[in-house]
Amino acid sequence: MTALEGSMGSLPMFTTPNRPLDILAVLPELATYARRATRLHPRRGNPAAEASSVAGPLLWPEDEPWPTCSLPHLVTVRREATAEEQARSPRIRESPAAGLASVNAKFEEIRARFPTDPNVARLASRWYDGQSRIPAVAPERVPAPTIITTQELVPTEHPVPLVPVVQLRTADVPEIPFPEGTDLLQILWCPHLHTTLRGPQQHYYGPAPSIFWRTAARLAHTIAPGPAAGGVGGYVLEQCTVHPEHITEYPDPEDLPEPLQEQIYAWEESLGDESAFDYRNDLSLAPGLKTGGWPYWPETSRSVRCDCGSEMYLLLTLPNGERGADSWNPLEECSQTGEDYNEELDDPTRFSGAREGILIYICHRDPHHEPWIAIE
Repeated sequence: MTALEGSMGSLPMFTTPNRPLDILAVLPELATYARRATRLHPRRGNPAAEASSVAGPLLWPEDEPWPTCSLPHLVTVRREATAEEQARSPRIRESPAAGLASVNAKFEEIRARFPTDPNVARLASRWYDGQSRIPAVAPERVPAPTIITTQELVPTEHPVPLVPVVQLRTADVPEIPFPEGTDLLQILWCPHLHTTLRGPQQHYYGPAPSIFWRTAARLAHTIAPGPAAGGVGGYVLEQCTVHPEHITEYPDPEDLPEPLQEQIYAWEESLGDESAFDYRNDLSLAPGLKTGGWPYWPETSRSVRCDCGSEMYLLLTLPNGERGADSWNPLEECSQTGEDYNEELDDPTRFSGAREGILIYICHRDPHHEPWIAIE
């Protein structure tokens, strides 16, 4: 990762600190693997319709209807438990209130064990916020025990409107290969679970994105979609302004040839156990919402190709939270450390539904080809 490389636009700037070490001085062979990326630094706010944004109002063709999803959805089905099912499972026999109290008690045990963990704090905030929105049920009105299962349904009678994910101007994300004649990228998705998307997982469970390439000068209409009805809560993002910053990334070790991997591991070993940084966490991939750059594969690296044979380009990384190693915290927010949890800084989009995040790839030869989606 190189030194800070600038930010564009009139919004506040966020600046990635210089890396703890110039990795090219140690391993000049990595220069051929450098990739441009843009950290978007989302912060909750009210973006203008013509600006790059997360889940904000969009410029839209006046004669184009708002898109809906016609793919099968994996939906939750609740039904009354049979007597046999209640006999088999003590958990089913619990009243809803008793069951919730039991879960809360276990949750508090976890909070007590990890009082400074920002991920636990984020989960706690969402968990109790969700409970506060559930109306109390009088004891005499407690429903019969239920079984919760899933079922794939096609929303034929009431098509589900898509929700905005990002709108990005080419001036803010110059590393993206926009199709000729376009300068605005819009990604929307259906916020329900789907199982039939193109990607690496044999069993995909996630949202269904749609990608639109536009020419801003031809869009005179502004649209601000209303709240999404139903869907998975973590797939309906909070509205954010973005603050683009252009950086350079290097691959995760798993994406490098084995000889280079061995050089990195040998170099890290020479630093000793007391080193305050390492290659994977501090010198290769930036955390947070970003375009371009390199992917992070938590299990194994993958080669991504389009059906046409062309290589595919990492368009967007939407992570489960903005926080990474403290060395990546913007200079303007360096007082924040891994032990401090601030939802608006650490989790501004409130995206959830993946252990690490969602990766969206496009064909390098023709971005209009079907995208490739991975949930990590």
